[in-house]
Amino acid sequence: MNARVDFQTILGADGKPAFVVVPYAQFLKRYGQANALVPDEVVKLRPDTKYVRIPDWIEVFAAWGVAAERGDWVGTWTEPDGPLVIGGSYQARWRQVSGAWLMAAELFVPAYCSGGACCTRHPRAT
Repeated sequence: MNARVDFQTILGADGKPAFVVVPYAQFLKRYGQANALVPDEVVKLRPDTKYVRIPDWIEVFAAWGVAAERGDWVGTWTEPDGPLVIGGSYQARWRQVSGAWLMAAELFVPAYCSGGACCTRHPRAT
């Protein structure tokens, strides 16, 4: 990559890079559109699953090494009956360990869903 990009690497509990946070405007410049996302490897059943989080507020309490983040999220994937788009708001709690920011908790609340029959019923654990 030749252009300068401001980003933050976030390490997982194992100390290895787990996430990279890039300013949204730079993300769009690099990838051209919001739906050109990197698939979330956690979701193995739907290989085309994509999520993007768009933070609109971050607050850091440096004395305790904690931070809060909130914003909007969008997820897309293909169901048997076609493409699905779901999104809403999220909140995340971060903690700083040995200079690295680690995610401690996340909460995703869907506010809309379109494009698939699963949008009309609540997914329940089987």
